Amino acid sequence: MPPGDLVKTLCGMEFPKDTNVIVGMDALDDAGVYRINDQLAIIQTVDFFTPIVDDPYWFGQIAAANALSDIYAMSGIPKTAMNLVAFPLNKMDISLEEDVKDWEASVNKLTEERKQKRNQNNEGLRSDIEGIDRLLETFSACINCHNCMRVCPICYCRQCHFDSDNMKFSFDDYLTRAEARGGLTIPNDTLLFHIGRMLHMSLSCVSCGMCEDACPMAIPVAQVFTLVGDRNQEAFDYIPGRSLDEPLPLKTFEEEEFLEVEQSYTGVSARQENHND
Repeated sequence: MPPGDLVKTLCGMEFPKDTNVIVGMDALDDAGVYRINDQLAIIQTVDFFTPIVDDPYWFGQIAAANALSDIYAMSGIPKTAMNLVAFPLNKMDISLEEDVKDWEASVNKLTEERKQKRNQNNEGLRSDIEGIDRLLETFSACINCHNCMRVCPICYCRQCHFDSDNMKFSFDDYLTRAEARGGLTIPNDTLLFHIGRMLHMSLSCVSCGMCEDACPMAIPVAQVFTLVGDRNQEAFDYIPGRSLDEPLPLKTFEEEEFLEVEQSYTGVSARQENHND
């Protein structure tokens, strides 16, 4: 349920009062906090959301990290945990009387069906956003509220570059830079923001959809990021959350990586030099 709908649902409800409740339901915070004594308090939270990846093991790791982050956000130390899991048995053709091994086959079948549907959706979206003009049209309704960035669970910057003073240029700044370079192409600010986020997030994106839920203009932000993320993660053979010991590709340099891109760029550079001669 999106936060806005949750607020409407809880609006008007009266919650019990307790002087030991430090953070309660009225705060709409990451977790509840209950005072045990002057030196000790209990932080309680529960996360329950639909799978955002197909593999149950990866989803379990992502769900655990998401739940633990609520405790850390309240400056607490996790001590205990409870797992909640739900299976739509009626939609998976699974009976409670069946052997568990049959469940695995049904889950694998459903996973493959969802993967095919995801690929079909990606192909349909690709034709709508490929090229700078189509991408500009896709984000044309953006009002630069940056909600997508603020609700993103993997956006790790303390301050977004696009909200900092580094992005506040005067007209004279643009003229000075244009004169120094002999010209200046200025991307659309809105598009620059979203492309910048893609560069940061695409390898870690788990397609949770929160960015799209928070968008007041109904822009398919999550779908675009899912398309870009799938391609980038496949290129790097990287799946976010697969292993805590696996370094982020953008932080790891491999000399024998993407040689086909390097050779292609070399060919373009050679043609340009020949043209200039």
